[in-house]
Amino acid sequence: MKTILTFILTGCCFIVFSQTSQLLQIQAANNNSHPRYGVDINNKLFFVSGKTYQQSFWKSDGTSVGTTVIAAASGTGPSPQFNNIKTIFPFGTKALLIAAPTAASFDQELWVSDGTSAGTFRLADIYPGSSGSNISNIKVVTFGGVTKALFSAYSPTDGQELWITDGTIAGTQLLKNINSSSASSNPFGFEQLGTNVLFFANDGTNGIELWKTDGTTAGTVLLKDIYSGITNSVDQGISKIIALGTYAFLNVKDGTNGVNFALYRTDGTTAGTQTLGPSYPNPANLTAFNNKLFFTNNYGSYTNLLYVDDGTGFPIFVNYYTGGTNVLNAEQLTPTANRLYLISKWLNGEARLYCIESYAPSLARDTRDINTGTADPFPIDASKRKLTPTDNDKVYFFANDGTSGTELWISGGDYVSTNRVTDAVSGSNGGDYSYLKTVGSRLFFVVNNASNQYDCYQTNDGATPTLVKNYTPALNISNLYPIAKVGSYLYFSAYNATSGYELYRTDGTTNSLVKDIETSVFNTNNSNFHPTINATNSQGLFFISNDGKNGLELWKTNGKQTGTSLFFEFNKYPTPEGLSAPNTSYDYYTTSTVFVNMYAYNDKIYIVTSDGVWVTDGINPPTKLITNYKLTNAATNFFNVMGGLVYFTVVNELWKTDGTVAGTTRIGVVDPLYEGDYNSIVGLELVNNKLYFLGYHYTYGQELFVSDGATISLVKDAQTGNNSASDLNKIRRVGNNLYYVLYNNSTGFELYKSDGTSVNTTLLKTFGFDSYAPSYLSNFNDTHLVFSGGDLTTGEELWKSDGTAVGTVMVKDIFPGNDSSSPINNTNRGQFSFYNGNVLFTANKGSGRGLFKSDLTAAGTDSVTSISTFDALATNTGVYFTTSFPSTGNEPYKVETDGASVRNVGDVIAGSSNSNPINMVASNGLIYMKTYDASFREFIHVFKMCKNEEVLSGTITSNSTTEAIDAVKTSAIVNSSITQNLLAKKYIQLNPGFRTSTNTIFSAKIGGCVYSTTTP
Repeated sequence: MKTILTFILTGCCFIVFSQTSQLLQIQAANNNSHPRYGVDINNKLFFVSGKTYQQSFWKSDGTSVGTTVIAAASGTGPSPQFNNIKTIFPFGTKALLIAAPTAASFDQELWVSDGTSAGTFRLADIYPGSSGSNISNIKVVTFGGVTKALFSAYSPTDGQELWITDGTIAGTQLLKNINSSSASSNPFGFEQLGTNVLFFANDGTNGIELWKTDGTTAGTVLLKDIYSGITNSVDQGISKIIALGTYAFLNVKDGTNGVNFALYRTDGTTAGTQTLGPSYPNPANLTAFNNKLFFTNNYGSYTNLLYVDDGTGFPIFVNYYTGGTNVLNAEQLTPTANRLYLISKWLNGEARLYCIESYAPSLARDTRDINTGTADPFPIDASKRKLTPTDNDKVYFFANDGTSGTELWISGGDYVSTNRVTDAVSGSNGGDYSYLKTVGSRLFFVVNNASNQYDCYQTNDGATPTLVKNYTPALNISNLYPIAKVGSYLYFSAYNATSGYELYRTDGTTNSLVKDIETSVFNTNNSNFHPTINATNSQGLFFISNDGKNGLELWKTNGKQTGTSLFFEFNKYPTPEGLSAPNTSYDYYTTSTVFVNMYAYNDKIYIVTSDGVWVTDGINPPTKLITNYKLTNAATNFFNVMGGLVYFTVVNELWKTDGTVAGTTRIGVVDPLYEGDYNSIVGLELVNNKLYFLGYHYTYGQELFVSDGATISLVKDAQTGNNSASDLNKIRRVGNNLYYVLYNNSTGFELYKSDGTSVNTTLLKTFGFDSYAPSYLSNFNDTHLVFSGGDLTTGEELWKSDGTAVGTVMVKDIFPGNDSSSPINNTNRGQFSFYNGNVLFTANKGSGRGLFKSDLTAAGTDSVTSISTFDALATNTGVYFTTSFPSTGNEPYKVETDGASVRNVGDVIAGSSNSNPINMVASNGLIYMKTYDASFREFIHVFKMCKNEEVLSGTITSNSTTEAIDAVKTSAIVNSSITQNLLAKKYIQLNPGFRTSTNTIFSAKIGGCVYSTTTP
């Protein structure tokens, strides 16, 4: 017999085990400043920067020292209007700002700034108090050679009216209350004509009509009631004023030609405001070019393009250069310095790009037949159909040539200069373009490639695009967002792994960091490492995290640093252009996904986001099963399994799926008459092959419903009539019975029991109005319901029910009298934990919160140890929680039986400093948690889970390793050719009966229950 025996006892030898518990630092980069919406003010960039509810205005001359925050001398404000991307307006050498005194305030008013503290102040508190005045339609004009601005603003006394400012407090005033008293005239469409400004407004008598102002109250008058009487002559979505020389043109209704619009011309006088006649019906697309007004007339099935070039002449038709016929269905009229570009769609549906030269205004030249045949090659999406002009008389645009999909093109107005710039996505799919910014002849844009990876590119005069991030590789930047042109530079935001999203600029060949505005460390976010889910096919733990670049997205880990990575990015760079605020309250550019819930079954993971439900096997990217925008939080979504299918809820809808798109179907809604109802289904409990839940029906109120997988039906109208829905109403299965809470409009909260039939659905107890509604409904050994509840006499305490009224009682008044011990446990989504036949919860018995256990008897309900969180995670190795000791600070601990069994899991921050662990989760023998350092940066740490003591007996028939925190005791027989390793931190005890066999490899070492995230 050959036995290799190695055992190390206490006091003999010690093996040093290296432990590295840090798995991941959440967003290792500094905080992001997220520079965004900017405007060129006197050759400086004025822009918005900062996280949601922490934004500021900044200015930059392109240098770090010249990039400074804009702050009022008073020390209060201005703070940008967080729900509006357009908050900065050029005003001579200054800027007008829509801002509030403090972040997250709704008191947005008009401010002015020259970039200095002394020159930054609020112009007026138009709506006194905490509300904003709805500043809109800002237009910079001149009166008597003085630069001023007209705008619309709301006050409770005057309504939405016409205001004026010269950039001083004294010069900011109500110009005229056009619609008397508190009614609103809603002025808009301001256009300077000589010494006057024309605009549209409603005085309450004449409807929306043409007005003018010379900047004085007396000189603000109705120019003409074009459509006599109260009827509006103006349609806000169609009507427009265009000034040309000493005349202005507008398209309005006058009532003389049915509902058609007419083209009017005005010299600023009532007598000089006249129609050009009925021959030009429904003028639209009014565009000024080369001192001429171009517009389209609508004849029903088609439109013609015309222009008029003086105050007395009549419109002239524009013809095709080659065909001699009138230009049809012109749209997207886009002027450059010497050319007018437009799209013309023929009667057969074919559309082409045309160009009108300034020297030949009546002729439109075809550039190129981009997609031969009768196709319209331009995007249907209006935002993508627009033409983008350059400073060298060219336009960039999107078109589909029938081969390459919708891609970027350029035209100089003729065949030779009209070409595709790039085929971003090879094949017929086309690219997804956004963030177009021109600088001279250069165009910057963001687009994806064939691998659906997005980047920022530049093309110069239509040349092959180049990656902007590669101009200066040493900067190591990515995720570029063009902001604004200032001089010959493009300013943009970009991400760097050290500095986060910060401000950069480029001259088209070299990039430079303008300033690292936000240098503080990353702040916390409750959504990191929550929710989490264990895959059922050994693919590891899936969790939510933010790396600072991609936002909150789905990650995956096997417990090792090398095995921890971003699994899938649901919302990818770039953030959709034009967002007024991020899609979460997190960071602006990080495209965070809002995660609602996750569920694992049969080797699949179901992921619920704010826009739908997805599924993945944990290896391949998720597939979207349904799109639904009603989902907002975990209370709107529940899962369960019946008959091998996964059932889930989407607010008031019940669905089922086999994990495929084709196999995902909606069963129905609680109340078919109210499809759009937002009263959520509560719970999804399986009893006798049926699913039960609480649902709201507009006839019955919130009651117990059942589904057999095909239909939804009411179990019983337990509270006759339409009782109220409540967020406190819950449901839980115990054995083959259901316990649920309803709110009775007459008696308050009530606890019910049901076996799924109407006859056996009964009221157990009425807790009343002045009570603590039953919560944390938990299944105790399939025999009892245990929950937290109570009244004003006992306070909130631990209760139980055996399914009878007499057996629904308080277990123990832990905090005697009418004070509450408030039993809770936040670990198990609204349920208590269970360990060794006891229910585990945290409660306060009057001396602070502690971890309690209960066998549902008063004598068996007592404190186990103190605890500093509301979480207690029960596992097969003990109960894990967070508490504080002077020697370790607030760190992770575990307990098995009583206070003597408490052990420190790990001192994350050595010494007495606190790591404050939360969101503990067990996975494959490991315990994961989120922790904090002194700067509140977030980390994920992981430790091995072990019992305090392991006792082995019997026969060991397979290779094994047994670890314990304190000791391993063995009297086992180790079979031949077996390798057994025993590890413990204190001692290993070989008891009588222990023996090894032939070719046994036995190892006993001091130093067990140690884990490293860095070793293989």
